[in-house]
Amino acid sequence: MRLEAHSQIAEPGPAGTDQAVPNPGQKEILQSFEWLKSFSRAKGRPLRVLHIGNIANNAYNNARIQRRYGVEADVLCFDYYHSMATPEWEDGGLTTAVDPALPDWWASNLGGFKRPAWFVQGPLPLCIGYLAARTKKARVFARLRRWGLESAYWSLLEDRAHSMGRKRGIAPEWRLILQGWISKFDPWKTLAESLVPSRQSLRELVMRPLAIAASAKPPGVPGGAMLVELWRMQRRARNMPAVFNRQGVLNGLNEDEVLASFSLLKMFFYLLKITVTSVAAIALFVLLLPFRAVSRDGEVKRSLKDAEADASALIEELRKREDGVSETCWQELHQYLSTTAVMFRPILDHYDIVQGYSIDGLIPFANGVRNFTAYEHGTLRDLPFENDLTGLRCRIAYRKAPISFITNSDVLPSVERLGLEPSKLRFLPHAFDETKLIRFRKDRPDLKPPSQHVRIFSPSRHQLTGEGRKGNDIFLRGAALAASTNRNFRITLVEWGAEVDLSKRLIDELGIADLVEWVQPMGKQALWQSYCTSHIVADQFVLPALGGVGFEALALGCRLLTRIDQAQLTTFFGECPPVLSASSPSDVASAITAVINDAEDSAGLGAAGETWIRNFHSAERIVGIQVSAYKTVLERNAAI
Repeated sequence: MRLEAHSQIAEPGPAGTDQAVPNPGQKEILQSFEWLKSFSRAKGRPLRVLHIGNIANNAYNNARIQRRYGVEADVLCFDYYHSMATPEWEDGGLTTAVDPALPDWWASNLGGFKRPAWFVQGPLPLCIGYLAARTKKARVFARLRRWGLESAYWSLLEDRAHSMGRKRGIAPEWRLILQGWISKFDPWKTLAESLVPSRQSLRELVMRPLAIAASAKPPGVPGGAMLVELWRMQRRARNMPAVFNRQGVLNGLNEDEVLASFSLLKMFFYLLKITVTSVAAIALFVLLLPFRAVSRDGEVKRSLKDAEADASALIEELRKREDGVSETCWQELHQYLSTTAVMFRPILDHYDIVQGYSIDGLIPFANGVRNFTAYEHGTLRDLPFENDLTGLRCRIAYRKAPISFITNSDVLPSVERLGLEPSKLRFLPHAFDETKLIRFRKDRPDLKPPSQHVRIFSPSRHQLTGEGRKGNDIFLRGAALAASTNRNFRITLVEWGAEVDLSKRLIDELGIADLVEWVQPMGKQALWQSYCTSHIVADQFVLPALGGVGFEALALGCRLLTRIDQAQLTTFFGECPPVLSASSPSDVASAITAVINDAEDSAGLGAAGETWIRNFHSAERIVGIQVSAYKTVLERNAAI
């Protein structure tokens, strides 16, 4: 079924209402692109969008496909370094394993990939400094500050290696060496050391040469008289006895000492050294100020007094709606607003729309930005109902957002519980570019599953208990049930997650260790290759929704085994995706058996998945829905 047949997709209203707001259909999506062109013509520039926060690369993927359609999109990923929140993981052609928490990209083969200039990641003050220079088109300063971000990340990697008692064994690039030296360069200390020598240096390099000068020339000589008088003033200021009497004769200075002292020529060179050092230090300080700016936490200037007053006023307003929030939580929110959120002010005015991911929609709202959106990617399941700082930030962000993008169908009950207005909601597929996966598959027709047995690939993180469960135990128990009647399959698992050991223990207990192989975490290209060489891609079996693994598997024409809620997904997309749905071990066993009996996929389930992605989850539709929402936000606020 084509997308055009579903131009009106019902969205949920608050509890107790039956209001519905249409999601953009194909016709409206095309109209949004026409509006985008007219906006650019009227402004003489593209629409500018800042994406803040990049968990699971949603911001990066959104910005990348938006740029394809003419949006000037930037991404700010601050104080977060997980490998799956980086362009390198998504597009770098990574072939070796990396530390997920802090990947060392200098030690990785990225196939020539370079991080785009519109993506910035690092400590928040440095990120703001870079974006401030970039938005003002100060290219030289932007480049220097980019080097500062690289240097900061290099330092993190060095510190980690040092804490582990090892060396990275990688020589830094020249700009990183330069940054490290500049970050330690202190011109005022250099001047002080030159202009204020030690007491011994004063004695050796000043007092003795002056004594020689006074002995060699009578005080009547202007130069000698000036030197003698200056020295007297210094001695009096230090409460030291005079060296010369009023007639200019030396007081108690040993003649041998005078003869052994430094020559006037040495005194001249010392004064020359002071002059040269002073001039050089000041010159370097001025010339290298842009470098030092990215090496200091105080690079971003702001008025804390005004920020604290704004935070207090905002909190007083927010208190009127929030019940059950502790005073400690309000104080923590005040601290966050007046120290962290305020740091974004220098760059926010540059953008037409600010899109905050997870709970970062609070950032533009706290800074008085009206044209912003909030992007949910699992955020609304439980988080907004917690009475801690994170929960408070979360529900404020979505209640105050002019439009919220909902990307997970299973959070619809939470949307109703929060009482979000239907007119301020948009259903949006996860940030995704199907074209690169379809191209990957087309360019590799020889990638096929093995013929001797059915291969099942499960890339899911191993989390069998607690929050964030993936249902690995459901899958493994289902595989054991299937194996009790037919063992003609093999399972490939990725060794990552907090509870890998629990999965391994369960595999041994179930007696299927001979059917399982483990592989290390891999980059996107290797991951897609594993999808294409499998009969089944198994995702998760707890939440009834599609995630990134599912969308990629469908785009590659692979059969997908996961848990879904067919009614929710039909409402969300307009048509339910063609997958092997399972929520229990018996469901998993039935699906595996069905694939064993149809290893060649004569039913065409894989091809149907690719078609569904083209019709309901394309990059064009994802961008179009967002642009339509941006148009609505700008027009609503312009009318106020």
